[in-house]
Amino acid sequence: MKAEIANKKLDEIQDKIIVLPIYEEDFAEKIKSPKTKLDSLVKEILSETGFKAEYKQIYILNTSGELKSKRVLLAGLGKKAEISVEKIRKLYGSCLKAVKQEKISGFTAALPSAEKTTISKEEILTAAIEGI
Repeated sequence: MKAEIANKKLDEIQDKIIVLPIYEEDFAEKIKSPKTKLDSLVKEILSETGFKAEYKQIYILNTSGELKSKRVLLAGLGKKAEISVEKIRKLYGSCLKAVKQEKISGFTAALPSAEKTTISKEEILTAAIEGI
């Protein structure tokens, strides 16, 4: 399986699936004020499924042509105040398992923001690599 960690905008990534970790607070903001067609699609689909970006909550959605990648795996990080290196590592491990269950041969993973957390960008990157 090919796995890549990207530090790019979502619309610049082309792969079979993008793993997108998201904090509860950031997810709630996107749902309240969608800024893109993809945000609107996410709002519509996920309001029906109950996805709230709680820790280790995973949902795969089709991008309906809004991105170069066909699907996005949304991975809940939970609350920023409760995030840890170990939680990030375990979350990326869960994402890898979900991608394998979908029988997808490769993916690109985005990294969560370190802003307003006690974890550095370097620690996040290391945890993501170890989890995959």
